[in-house]
Amino acid sequence: MISSSDLTLGGLTGRAAETAAIRRALSQSRLVTVTGLPGVGKTATCIAAAMSAGGRYRDGVTLIRLDALTDEALLPHSIAAAMLLPDTFDASPLTTLTDQLRARQVLIVLDTCEHLLGACAALASAIGEICPDVRILATSREPLRVPGEEVLTLLPLSQRDSVRLFNQHAAAWGAALARKDAGLSERTDPGKQRTEPGTQRTDPGKRSTDAGKRSTDAGKRSTDLGEQSTVQAICGRLDGLPLAIGMAARQLATGSLDALLAGLEGGYDFLSDPAAPVARHRTLQAAIGWSHQLCTPAERLLWARLAVFDGSFSIKDCQEVCATTHLADETIAVGVTMLADRSLLLRAADSPDNGSQACFMMPSTIRAYGLAMLRRLAEDEEMRRRYRNWRSGPRRDACWH
Repeated sequence: MISSSDLTLGGLTGRAAETAAIRRALSQSRLVTVTGLPGVGKTATCIAAAMSAGGRYRDGVTLIRLDALTDEALLPHSIAAAMLLPDTFDASPLTTLTDQLRARQVLIVLDTCEHLLGACAALASAIGEICPDVRILATSREPLRVPGEEVLTLLPLSQRDSVRLFNQHAAAWGAALARKDAGLSERTDPGKQRTEPGTQRTDPGKRSTDAGKRSTDAGKRSTDLGEQSTVQAICGRLDGLPLAIGMAARQLATGSLDALLAGLEGGYDFLSDPAAPVARHRTLQAAIGWSHQLCTPAERLLWARLAVFDGSFSIKDCQEVCATTHLADETIAVGVTMLADRSLLLRAADSPDNGSQACFMMPSTIRAYGLAMLRRLAEDEEMRRRYRNWRSGPRRDACWH
């Protein structure tokens, strides 16, 4: 079952409208899939929506985390085990599962479906046909592509909500360090030691307070010092991604806001959260790398080459800059669409409706990963040269600004 312990810090920050939209979608569709960039908060938002909608389902809400599941054949069994349904051996696992769910009224949250798309799609189709009162809420970096599926795309946080979330994490991280320092002081100086005549005894309470002050300052810097413009710049570099924002706030335990911003200008390799329960969320690079693993070789090559664009672009722009004998125009046209479907490209806000002239942009975090790949491919100088030549030429489309 799902509980408040499944929520992460800031899971509801700036997501009230999105959670309401998910609840509305679930009242109209049997399958709702929430997509979005790596680290945009799909899981937290869906859990919050599921918890708030839980009263609608007589048999409750069940959260199924799929990130560790690698065998598609085990998907029905994993769901049955999570719901404490008995095993039977007289039918296929999927048939058995749908039979057991036929009379139930339940919401199943399938978290992290992108590496099991075929199995998740087959499961959703079967449940949709046989189990009228079962709803599925899926999180995935791309749609399941099942008839009747409603897809909601979770966008990055606004600047205001990004700053608010950053400050929440900074304050929480500072408070945690304060408790840790206070506990250490109590263990090393419990206040029970005898003092010799003529010596002065240090107040252990004062010592723990002094130790904690250094840590809580980390959570106050961004507000007490009036450095909101720096926080805004940091959140902008992080694309408004809650996962990255939380990792960045941890850095205030050992450094300043200015040092954090300077570090982000050089890349994102240092952002991490060793305590994250999901392995791929322990570093930002791992979160993005998960998507890289799911791409085809052609999509990976295109991702790397597209990273030279520092603004919006159309498919035609990509073809002019990125096409070679190893990456033909047709492959690029399909690849751009797939990268957008895989939540690695964003459609520009002012993109024209014409599909051939649709405008895309690559978020900073995704772009940095692509540039690193481009260097490993030893194509960075050539692609940058081609991009400079293209940029200096006449712009004939609506994407360039």
